[in-house]
Amino acid sequence: KVQGEELVYNTMRIPVGGFYQLALSDGSKVWLNSMTELRFPVAFTGEERKVYLTGEAYFEVAKDAARPFIVKTSHYNIEVLGTRFNVADYDNDMSVHTTLVEGKVAVSGPGVRQRILQPNEQFVLDKNTGKQEIKTVDVSYIVAWKDAGFRFRDVRLEDIMHAIERWYDVTVFYENQEVKDYRFGFNVGRDESIDPILRIFEANGRIKIDRNGKVLRIRRGR
Repeated sequence: KVQGEELVYNTMRIPVGGFYQLALSDGSKVWLNSMTELRFPVAFTGEERKVYLTGEAYFEVAKDAARPFIVKTSHYNIEVLGTRFNVADYDNDMSVHTTLVEGKVAVSGPGVRQRILQPNEQFVLDKNTGKQEIKTVDVSYIVAWKDAGFRFRDVRLEDIMHAIERWYDVTVFYENQEVKDYRFGFNVGRDESIDPILRIFEANGRIKIDRNGKVLRIRRGR
């Protein structure tokens, strides 16, 4: 549906604890994580397919060599012809991640020289310093949320807690700032209640977590 030359856009907003899958007009599929917003046209016209993302999404892009598919985030663009990839650009995260599962994508933008990703590679942009790097990752950990799972391996506590906050609608406070950099790993389903997950963090005694309703307070365990 086009009004003159102007595309008509829909906006999908996913709330805390929410999850949604949708199909775009070109047949591409998108999975949206909690606290995510995707702005996309009712119908793609013209020479490119462009969507706007805040939060985290997993894309399976329908192949169309004549019309590149472009995901615009707040920090850079991802361009692709047909592929599977994950993008995470939450406001409260320190970095933006693009992780390629299959195919090939090009990442570019202001202050970001074009980088080509291969499968199992992740482009990381530090929002504060502007540092950019490409690293090899196990994509199964990155996209576990798409299949309703939490999978972390050697990840900073603060980064994990951002995901916990978005899914369980809680707020986290730290009595000792250094615990934010403690690293953890675990694998559970997102249908699990929050308390058993909090006990996982406490299992080795490094931290203690006190929960009062929707507020978590974290401190050193010893």
